[in-house]
Formats: sequence, structure tokens, C-alpha cells
Amino acid sequence: MKPLKIGEIVTIKHPYTIDTGTKKVQVKAGDKGFIDSSGCIHYLTGDAKGKIRKLREPIPTHYDIKSISRLISKRLKDRFSITDDEVFNVTEKDCIKEIQEILKEIL
Repeated sequence: MKPLKIGEIVTIKHPYTIDTGTKKVQVKAGDKGFIDSSGCIHYLTGDAKGKIRKLREPIPTHYDIKSISRLISKRLKDRFSITDDEVFNVTEKDCIKEIQEILKEIL
């Protein structure tokens, strides 16, 4: 298995159950999540959406700039209820590309 990267969006390949402390939640094949800098997965879809779980893999040290850019773009669209593919004459693709450039400068 290749090392995970910070910000990497992963697709679950095999179903499993996580214990949230108050109930058990089913994570299904095809559900998605992203990896944070502490080596935790933040579930983005499915019954576990919004839940966070520590992974057994080593803590990631490299960044997935493209995935982080997509996560930022999606968060902004959701937060500000942006529904059009084009806002202020800027496409989502151009927005993601610009976020990538900024992240490359920062990270």
C-alpha cells in the first residue's frame, strides 16, 4: 500500500464498522474521506459522514495539493451556497488551479 498524503481523498474499498462511542456506524465500500496531518480519516460520505477516526498507517508527511484544493473549493461552494459552475466569470477548474498555486507557495 502506498503511503497516504495529507489532504488525500480516499475511497473505502472494503466495508467495516466504526464505534463512535454512542453507536456503531457502518462504513461502506465506495464511501469517501480525506486524511489529515494527524493520520485521521474524516469521512465525507455515507453513514459515517462527519465522523473522524485515527488510522493505523504511519502519520503522513507529504501533501496532496490537488485534493486539498478540491476540498477547499467544495467547502467554499457549500459554505456560500454557490451552485453555478461559473461565479464571477471564474470556473471551478480555474479556482482549483489557483488554490493549488497558492498552496504550493505556502507548503
